[in-house]
Amino acid sequence: MVSSNGIIRFAPHLTGDFAKFAEEFDIKVGTGGVCVLEKEDGDKFWSVKEWGVKPKDKLAALNLNNAS
Repeated sequence: MVSSNGIIRFAPHLTGDFAKFAEEFDIKVGTGGVCVLEKEDGDKFWSVKEWGVKPKDKLAALNLNNAS
């Protein structure tokens, strides 16, 4: 899913538990932030795997892991 922040704000409802989502994550996603939601076959709701992650931070972490 690619979205503007105006649309992405509805994504937490896909988890089936907006209150729990609001406890764990900030509803606002910064410019360029990436959100990853996943839904397995048979699941009723989506789960949040990443929320508001900056791609440069994720890439930096991958590079650190690959350096060892």
